Amino acid sequence: MITSARSDRRSSPGPRFSALLGLVLFAAPVAAQSAAYVANLGSDTVSIVDVATQSVVATVAVGNDPDGVAATPDGTRVYVSNFLSDNVSVIDSGTNSVTTTIDVGTGPVGLAVTPDGEFVYVTNRGANTVSVVAVATNALVTTIPVGAGPNAVAITPDGTAAYVTNSFTNSPGTVSVIDLRNKAVTATVEVYRTPNRVAITPDGRFAYVANFRSWNIAVIDTGSNTVIATVPLLGRPSGVVVNPNGASVYVVTLGGTVEVIETTTSSVTNVIPVGANPYGIATTHNGGTSFVANFASGSISVVDLGEEVSGSTVAVGDKPFAVAVTCTGSSCNEPPVTPRPTRTATATWTASPTPTITSTQPPTPTPTPTRPPIRLEIAPVAALPGQLAPLSVTLRTGGNAVSATQNDVSFDPNTPIATQADGRPDCAVNPVINKGATTFAFEPAGCTPEFDCLSVRALVIAFDNVDTIPDGSVLYTCRLRIPADVPPGTVDITSTLVSGSDPAANDLPGETTGSQVVVGTPPGATPIPTHTAPPHSPTPTPTASFTPTATVDPATLVAVHVGSASGTAGQRVQFAVSIDTKGYDISGIQHDLAFDPQIAVAARANGRPDCAVNPAINKSATGFLFHPVGCTPNTDCQGFRALVLATDNVDPIPDGSVLYTCNVDIPSNAAHGTHPLEISGTIASSPEGVQVPSTGTDGEIVITGPASQGIQSQTGATAGTSGGCATTQPTEAAAPLLAGTFLLGLWRRQARRGPRR
Repeated sequence: MITSARSDRRSSPGPRFSALLGLVLFAAPVAAQSAAYVANLGSDTVSIVDVATQSVVATVAVGNDPDGVAATPDGTRVYVSNFLSDNVSVIDSGTNSVTTTIDVGTGPVGLAVTPDGEFVYVTNRGANTVSVVAVATNALVTTIPVGAGPNAVAITPDGTAAYVTNSFTNSPGTVSVIDLRNKAVTATVEVYRTPNRVAITPDGRFAYVANFRSWNIAVIDTGSNTVIATVPLLGRPSGVVVNPNGASVYVVTLGGTVEVIETTTSSVTNVIPVGANPYGIATTHNGGTSFVANFASGSISVVDLGEEVSGSTVAVGDKPFAVAVTCTGSSCNEPPVTPRPTRTATATWTASPTPTITSTQPPTPTPTPTRPPIRLEIAPVAALPGQLAPLSVTLRTGGNAVSATQNDVSFDPNTPIATQADGRPDCAVNPVINKGATTFAFEPAGCTPEFDCLSVRALVIAFDNVDTIPDGSVLYTCRLRIPADVPPGTVDITSTLVSGSDPAANDLPGETTGSQVVVGTPPGATPIPTHTAPPHSPTPTPTASFTPTATVDPATLVAVHVGSASGTAGQRVQFAVSIDTKGYDISGIQHDLAFDPQIAVAARANGRPDCAVNPAINKSATGFLFHPVGCTPNTDCQGFRALVLATDNVDPIPDGSVLYTCNVDIPSNAAHGTHPLEISGTIASSPEGVQVPSTGTDGEIVITGPASQGIQSQTGATAGTSGGCATTQPTEAAAPLLAGTFLLGLWRRQARRGPRR
């Protein structure tokens, strides 16, 4: 018998059934048999699937939001945790009816039965406790405090210890170890961010912990209670089980697959497709078959573990979430299936045998071949003293698809790029390439044009298209001012800090190139008035110019805080995103924000995220774009990218300011629960274009009691204030973001987090 417990996802159930506990909705009582018990979160039922015929033989009504399910070793009883009812339903497998309910803690989710069948351990995610229930009496024996948000629980085969994942722990994530003899926590193991599921090998030597937000599996040595290996995954883990033969571990990922880990090598050796958004997984007693609960498909996938291929699909209730398989009679004595011969690990991922525990451990793919760099070449310039000489910059793509570029043109102060009447560089984008949002700015910030400026920064971009720029295109032209008193000769001019973006917002590295300005001495040159600089102050020293290292104190990092909001089904709520500058001058911010597609940021009529920049911070070029590129809002979008900047200023953003606000429309059928808003890929820039180390803190949307009117919003506890802008209504002023570019030289692609829980 293998048990399965839920992760900490709260999702919208379908229509509720008004039924007395114990009412069988589908079939008459049947004799006990080997069966898969599937908890249907959306319909408040348990579907019972006959293992032999792979068909539903009964449907049993239970409590609100059944999230976890476990069976006794003899298969006579099945325990179901009801998250919103704060209780556990007990099903008699002989009659397939609920015989009693047991009150436990707030928000019960995971369950596990001890190998001797005497006790059931229930994790209460809302109470940060584990309830211990005696099977003989169905009475609560004791309650054990554990970590934050206990989610799943697994018990060692010898019945001496239980491992509980604390899903609300991030820095680092933790697993509580309970000594079952004295029913107390005796150890806490640090793993990775948001551990949600756990399974233990048949010999009891190792616990496999699925870390939802870290895209990996941590392998705990149960003898020393230390992490001895980490297995990176292709998808975000939502369930895990170990084959009774001990040779393989099966990890369900939200991408619709089961990843097979070979225990001897701690490596992924196969990927098996299943249904949409799978969560629960369990195997038969002999390990020959697994059943996978496909949350979004309303079905379970039957997987042949001997051949590692998907078989039939069985329709069950609404939003199946967890599954457990019972054994009866001779099926309980079948030996485990013989494992397949050792296979070569897939080349996609490399396991880390000795991990360094961090709070945000991302998946680490095997490096792919490096893309050739792009080049932004400056054509040689020939000029005479007293002239304005044209300078052109041409793109060499190197075979890349390039939709936007950035570079600095560094010049000799004696032959500077000229100034327009408004004080900006005398440069113009090539209209043929259709990049109408292109901007130019003198560097360093605060310099006096044609006096002490050393370069021009050029950002070639469009806010209304991600069209590729043809190889060999002239991107833009500028005019150099050649003073009348410059002696003949040659001076250098270079293209530096070159970077780019492809249409999918991937970073494209660039290559520095150089050119020359040749000043000649022909007779009869007509001089122009020599420019006289106005009074100026010395260029200030950048306040954030430093090189980040791996040892930067997290407390010193610029922090972007995602606020939270609470509301009821059918209500519009609003959350705010704010900044803690930690004393640095920050003029621009970029980051990604991931959300549950079912509790998604609303969309405007133009298909953009319904977010609005705070007008008080004067960043009018701020833009937002749904992820992934091409997704359909309110259907399959999983997040958005925010770029907070201005194309006409590099003014610092005041500390504590709200950067922007977003609206969320809670579906009318949404269930109570918490839906995280996860920030990643945070990039901050100083006015001088220096990247300042930064981080982000997550927020959440909490669905609670009866509906009320109006918009509710709440910033994070450390979000600061900005004149009440947390509830500013969105406007159409925000410019859309269509490329992964950042005005201030920060073209660093960050790995997107995968599907939501």
